[in-house]
Amino acid sequence: MALCIATAANPAVSFAAKMVGAERYTLPETETISDDVYAAGGEILIRGNTQHDFHAAGGEITLDGNVGEDATLAGGEITISGEIGDDMRAAGGTLEINGVIVDEVLVAGADIIFGPDAAVGGTLHAYGNRVILEGLYTSDVDIKASIVEINATIEGETSIYADNIVIGDRAQLFGTTTYRSEKEAFVSDGATVTAPLIHTEAVPSELREGVGGFFEAFAATILFLTFVSFLIVSLLLVLVFPAFTHRIMGIAVGRAGLATGVGFASWILLPIVAFLLLISVFGFVLSFGVFTSFITLWMLASVMTNIMAGALLSQLITKNAVVDWKWTIIGALALEAVIFVPFIGWLVNLLVMFAVFGALVIAMYESWWLKRKEFPPEEPATTQEETYERGVSEPEEASASEGEERDKIDEAK
Repeated sequence: MALCIATAANPAVSFAAKMVGAERYTLPETETISDDVYAAGGEILIRGNTQHDFHAAGGEITLDGNVGEDATLAGGEITISGEIGDDMRAAGGTLEINGVIVDEVLVAGADIIFGPDAAVGGTLHAYGNRVILEGLYTSDVDIKASIVEINATIEGETSIYADNIVIGDRAQLFGTTTYRSEKEAFVSDGATVTAPLIHTEAVPSELREGVGGFFEAFAATILFLTFVSFLIVSLLLVLVFPAFTHRIMGIAVGRAGLATGVGFASWILLPIVAFLLLISVFGFVLSFGVFTSFITLWMLASVMTNIMAGALLSQLITKNAVVDWKWTIIGALALEAVIFVPFIGWLVNLLVMFAVFGALVIAMYESWWLKRKEFPPEEPATTQEETYERGVSEPEEASASEGEERDKIDEAK
């Protein structure tokens, strides 16, 4: 962490990254990116290659190309068939992996499936509801799940904590396999097991401890990937929407007291207003609009806390609030570090959230409500009769004045 902060804070240190954000992003097979890649979107399809780190958060992520170094992925569905040159961290609903990962792998999800073409060079940590293992694993394997099916070649030691364990026909276990379960694993006659297979029966109390340990590991993985996802989105906001982020940070930092107060009041009042509208006769549509706005602004505020933390730190250190990618990374790391301080950490994070939330509400008020005063009221529409009378009376008055002038001329003559 100290290295990351020092790197981000020192302008002399080079940093190259490609930021992409779209509903659907595709990297063509013919393209290669030489920088680190940060991607966020509904659907992310990578067919080309990235020479350095690849970080992505989205609904559906498909990685067919090769990654030169680390990969960090968070999504609903994740599919990997390319090669990752270093470590991989991934969490999602369903993970299907048929690629090669050179070093360590940490995955968490509901269904984790390693196909026959999968290969892992480092230690594999897999935490999920169902884990299916095929392919080649040259180091140790650690699995915590409800259902485990192994048809893989594992050269290192294997540790399993599960309710149901199946070692299939194509399984080749060359290292010691230790598993903890209420019942013995089913070992197929075609399986190759050349090292001891050690079963420890789990009593109910041990099962509870095991489940607790599994959820702790799973929660830690999810929190880490959530942090990475929020950091990616906040960096995209800074780089893609600089005017918007500068305006919000100008309010949040420049009018911090007002923004925090407005944020706290809005956090309490908006849900109450939405509920009162909901129980009224004709307020359903308005209630839905208010509640949707509240959720959207709160989610946006949670992402932009990294940006504000960086702006505050830059103001303390350089006497000038700076909104850029370097200070955003510093702010994200600082918030992540301070949260471990009892009470104070949560209070700081909450105050920053309220300040950003209030700044968003103030910006909406100033942009939408006050703007309406800049447009002058329209003149009231005239009736057809008034238009007609005006159109007629003016020529009549003109004709009368012209007649008077002619009389005067005649008298003069």
